[in-house]
Amino acid sequence: MKSRQFEQDLVALYENVWVKCGYREPRLLSMVEEWGGVEAAKRILSSGRFLFGTAELGRCNCMGATLEALVLDPRYADLFTAEERITASSRLKSWVCAA
Repeated sequence: MKSRQFEQDLVALYENVWVKCGYREPRLLSMVEEWGGVEAAKRILSSGRFLFGTAELGRCNCMGATLEALVLDPRYADLFTAEERITASSRLKSWVCAA
């Protein structure tokens, strides 16, 4: 199931960022455990909250290792609305410009 793969990829992304950058965002894992990966992503996108520290990810050259980048992965396009994908894209663009 595609939503299960998204969740697995989201957790793997979290673990990779932790290994590469030493940065942890424990709220993400608790949200995934509570709501599942897709619902957690939807809630994060709609809330305006940013879970991963952009400074930490920029320092490690990991800006593509974000929930927002995963939402934009073509494999998961049908899990998210156009509006959610626009929000994810806008966040990524604002982070790249700020870096």
